[in-house]
Amino acid sequence: MVVAVAMVALFGATLARATITSTGAGGKWTTAATWGGNIVPGSGDRVVIAKGATVTVDSSAAACLSLLIGDGNGTSSTLTFATVGSPKLTVSGNVQVSQSTGNSRVGVITFKKGSTLVAGSLNLGVANNSVFGKIDMIDGGTLKVNGTIAVPGDNVTWIPGSGTVELTANNTLPSTRFTSFNNLTISSGTTVFSGNSTIAGLAIASDAKLGLPYAISSTATTLSLGGFGRENGTWGYTSSGATHINTAYFASTTGMLIVNTDTRSASTVTATGTTTFTYNGAPQGADTAIVTGSTGAKTYSYAGTGGTTYSPSSTTPTAAGTYPVTASVPADANYKSDNIAVVPEPTTCLAGALSLCVLGIGWYRQSRKSAA
Repeated sequence: MVVAVAMVALFGATLARATITSTGAGGKWTTAATWGGNIVPGSGDRVVIAKGATVTVDSSAAACLSLLIGDGNGTSSTLTFATVGSPKLTVSGNVQVSQSTGNSRVGVITFKKGSTLVAGSLNLGVANNSVFGKIDMIDGGTLKVNGTIAVPGDNVTWIPGSGTVELTANNTLPSTRFTSFNNLTISSGTTVFSGNSTIAGLAIASDAKLGLPYAISSTATTLSLGGFGRENGTWGYTSSGATHINTAYFASTTGMLIVNTDTRSASTVTATGTTTFTYNGAPQGADTAIVTGSTGAKTYSYAGTGGTTYSPSSTTPTAAGTYPVTASVPADANYKSDNIAVVPEPTTCLAGALSLCVLGIGWYRQSRKSAA
């Protein structure tokens, strides 16, 4: 009985690691007829997409142990995704796009909007001029790689399109071919660029870093660090010479990242507190405000208007007169600056209007002046 149990356990383990190859016709991932033996792959199976076959992921729960796309000379093998729902394939091990042996073994991955491929690691092509491979994200989708990315092939095609690439482990990206991205998210580990890269939207999470070796000057249209949009300019580690130095999100390297667009969120200043004062010869004026966003210190500027001469100053006026007041907050690392003016209502005294009187009577209404 003990021997029988051991044999069953061993046999079960062997089945769990079976290699399942698609038919030449391919089909939907969840359809048994798509696969040799009429067996839909499971999370413990090695999967091969046969020469000339196109397999379409049509489930959010598709999974396998490893995936080889490109098994046969000349005619491409393709993995693609359904155009409805949120199809997702999780490969716990390696995804090999194009066969690791033989010539002209073409593998293609074509993403669709809303689709996701999660790979334990990714190899695009092999070190052989006759071996082709292609990843196409022109329609969008997400490629999440939990390990290394290698692009050894010379005849490979990478189309970032409108897709998102997410990296979750220490990685050194290749210096050619895999250097342009639509959205690149580094969610953990340290990713090092080997060559100059171009990214539309770069996001680095709080547990991740970007390494930019010497002479690397990559460009990102926008940059997010820890979930916050950042200012335009050059970014890097202390030794990079960049305008914006950040050691929390940039590894100890000397290259820099050029960011084109400021995507910090807007701040909002709202005047509050006492807004009506009666002249008594002492300094008086509106000097309270609520700020959302920036953590910078609030400042207030008073200026004379109408018949009152008073150059803009942070000093609260003492003389009778009419004084618009501007409350401001400076930008910080995460938020833009903002200011709001309390503007005079020249002739009408309105009940309940926001006001400032540094004389017997003088009324003001609130309106936003500008935002930077």
